[in-house]
Parts: sequence; C-alpha cells; structure tokens
Amino acid sequence: MVVKSVPHGFMRHMQKMAQPLLKEVVWYSYILPMFAKQFPAVFKIFSPECYHAYVEGMERVNGGLWQRLCCALCYVPCRGLEKGIIVMEDLTLAKPKPFYMLDKTKVPGLEHTKLIMEAIGNYHGAWWQLLKKPEGSFDGFLSKADVLKFYGSTHPKLFIKSFLLKQIKLIARLLESRKADPKLIARLKKYNVTRAVNSMYTSRTSRIASVTHGDLWINNMMFRDDAEVSSNTSN
Repeated sequence: MVVKSVPHGFMRHMQKMAQPLLKEVVWYSYILPMFAKQFPAVFKIFSPECYHAYVEGMERVNGGLWQRLCCALCYVPCRGLEKGIIVMEDLTLAKPKPFYMLDKTKVPGLEHTKLIMEAIGNYHGAWWQLLKKPEGSFDGFLSKADVLKFYGSTHPKLFIKSFLLKQIKLIARLLESRKADPKLIARLKKYNVTRAVNSMYTSRTSRIASVTHGDLWINNMMFRDDAEVSSNTSN
C-alpha cells in the first residue's frame, strides 16, 4: 500500500492555496467512481485503487464564507491547514506486471508519448461528455454545479503572474547554461507575462468545456509493459 498525508513545515502552509489533498480525495472518492461507471473501458486502469480517502472539511468542498469572500492578499491566511490521509494500491507491486516510472530528466520516447496523449485525450473527453449533460447526470456527493465551482475556481492573478515569471526566468537561465539558441533565449526574456496571465483570466465562450490535470508532468505518470506486445510498448 501507499499512504499519502500532508507535508510538514513550510510546504504545508503553501498548499493552503491549491488544496491538493482535498482535490485528490474528491477524485478518488467521487469523480473516479463516476467515470469508471460511465466509461468503464477507458478508466479500468486509469488510476490506482483507493482503499481509504479522508480530508477534514469535505462538507465545505466549495469553501467557507470567509474563503469565498477572501481577497488575493489574505487568501492563504483565511484557509485552514489540510488534514487527512489517503491509502491506495502500490502499483509497483501490481500483478501480473508492475508499473514503473520513467526517468524524469529525459524526454519520453515516441511510444510513451502516444500513450500519454491518448490518456490525456480520454480524460478531457470524459469531462467534456459529463459537463455537457444535464444536472442529474452526476451521481453521489457532488452535483454538476458543485463540480463546476470546485474545479472552476482559480488562484489569484497576482500569484499566477509571479509563479509564471519565475518559471520563465528559470527556463531562460537553464537554456543559457546549455548554450541553446540565443534567439529562443531572447524571446523568453521578452515574454509578456502580464498579457499571458490576463488572457488566462479573460472570460471566453466555447462549445467545449473540460477539466485539465492540475499537475501534469512525467513524475505523475506510471507505465506497465504489455505482455502481449513488445517491451517497448506500455500502458
């Protein structure tokens, strides 16, 4: 088994913003079972089995009064520290073949990249299908309105702008250290972070509404070799 709990120290206070434990508990307890019921072929091995998931404050999944009225400057102080635990299957011990992780310092190969894009497409497509259905299509604890509010909330613009600016500078320094294309480095240094962030917060209308993965990178993916095909192809 794998046991996940909240971190200690400074990181625990930082996670007040994203509330990752709450989002995971909602996923394992309510969203994944709903997906597995409506899209069994897609979500059969999409996620490890969860034996127990609890987070304090599930009854306030959309936030309490002070959190909803909170401004950007006091957003973090108004949120309480997360408390809870998740107990799940250890996929590295799965039968008949265990899952494994790729080297996060390397670019995935073509076969793995195809599988990643297929999984993302299935995930986004499932959300799109659910969100275009009427309210009564959502089972259990969360209504469609709850889901839209829970996953539709955004972080304060000031926080996102600061985060994006730091990442752009970091990438530029990394490329400089590796003597990459000077033109690309110059473009990164001139990147208009303010315009990019403003575009993220601009209201848009679209026929396609979906929910994306909040932390999608290679370290959050696991693969398993398929015994029926070559060892280069994984699920």
